[in-house]
Amino acid sequence: MKQKQCQAIILHNKLFFESDKRLECFSPTLGKFTCLAKSAAKKASKTGKSYHPLSLVNLHLFQGRSFLIVTQCDIITHFNTIHSSFNHLHYALFFISIIQKSVDYNQPNSSLFTLFLNTLKDLNSLLPVSHVALTFYEHYLKIEGIHPEAPPQNENHYLKLIRDYVGYPLPKPLQLDESMPYPVK
Repeated sequence: MKQKQCQAIILHNKLFFESDKRLECFSPTLGKFTCLAKSAAKKASKTGKSYHPLSLVNLHLFQGRSFLIVTQCDIITHFNTIHSSFNHLHYALFFISIIQKSVDYNQPNSSLFTLFLNTLKDLNSLLPVSHVALTFYEHYLKIEGIHPEAPPQNENHYLKLIRDYVGYPLPKPLQLDESMPYPVK
């Protein structure tokens, strides 16, 4: 039984059967992949909380019959500060959707992983969302080899280029005015 070890960002988790979780992860060496965390959905599970989207983890895996199976999960960071701002969280989830739509399974892409990790770090530092988003879009286009005829002027132009590339609609993420004490009633 040959084991693999990799650093990965969890993109999505889903209950699988009664007590397991099916994880979709993104790693610089394995690309986007699916794995199974046995018994992670049980209330008594010590590692169940480790499998949240936006978590950077170190996974120990082995190849089962149908899935890669998680044998050990060490949390590197949860990026908890992102959760304190609706706008930052919404953009982090939006960037996850771009990664999910533009990366094929088992397609290693260390440059895109590094960009995504750095973007999450910037969002976790609560840097202005507009700056983080434009930086992500600019580097994403370069990594994916998309060379627009004219430099994009605004976020909508970047999103149109990315939407045309991935072939899926990408509406601009919702933004709230977080300067108000109670932005939502």
